[in-house]
Amino acid sequence: MFSISNLSFIGFLKRIIFSSDSLPGKWEHRKFRFMYILRCSINPVVSIRYYYELRSLPCIEDILAIHPTLPARIHRPYLHKGGRAWTRGQYILEHYRFVQNLPEKYSKFLFPQKSVSLVQFIGKDGENFDIQCSPSGFDREGELMLSLFYNKTVIARLTFSVILTQNGHIAFIGGLQGAPKNTGPDVIRCATRACYGIFPKRIIFEAFCALMKACNISECLAVSEHSHVFRQLRYWYQKRKTFVAVYSDFWSL
Repeated sequence: MFSISNLSFIGFLKRIIFSSDSLPGKWEHRKFRFMYILRCSINPVVSIRYYYELRSLPCIEDILAIHPTLPARIHRPYLHKGGRAWTRGQYILEHYRFVQNLPEKYSKFLFPQKSVSLVQFIGKDGENFDIQCSPSGFDREGELMLSLFYNKTVIARLTFSVILTQNGHIAFIGGLQGAPKNTGPDVIRCATRACYGIFPKRIIFEAFCALMKACNISECLAVSEHSHVFRQLRYWYQKRKTFVAVYSDFWSL
């Protein structure tokens, strides 16, 4: 169990340095721990302040059970290219404050411990579709993910967080992916045909809009292909051939 509720920041550093064998996820890797400590030393005030505010969140142990690297997340691009570490920290903190204060009928969907089915429907010829909400599998792009399944095969995913601005809470879409690489184009064509010609990404986006409306969120921001986290210079070489998304055309539809 990864617990920080009773640990000071110095105690946390001691744990990741001297008790690495008991740490979950990426914390077990020496390089990850070293980079965290290095980045904390470069930006100590923000790192320490974020740690204590994160620790004060209700259900922080449940959150860390899902996202154990959350204390280190402010040190990398989050939701969009650029941004300051403290701004990223506020995005994360306000998201969890928002979802934890929702009525139970909504919080069970927006604060899930595992995948939760939002809606199921039948296609034109009896195909099974399921839209699920789960903790994000792409942690740079947001805290939650909506996934559209076609006969138990994922064909579209939308990643987002709820952030606080001067105009109140808004939803920020950090990523919109199609099917994984091992899913052939024939599957997408069949799924689109089964939905009377509506593309899977459009369906997942409309489901997202309906979910946000139910939570009284009326405004949404979405990343473009130019402001995506993978356009950050640190990822340019690594992702230059694999990141081919064109978001602007979709948002303008």
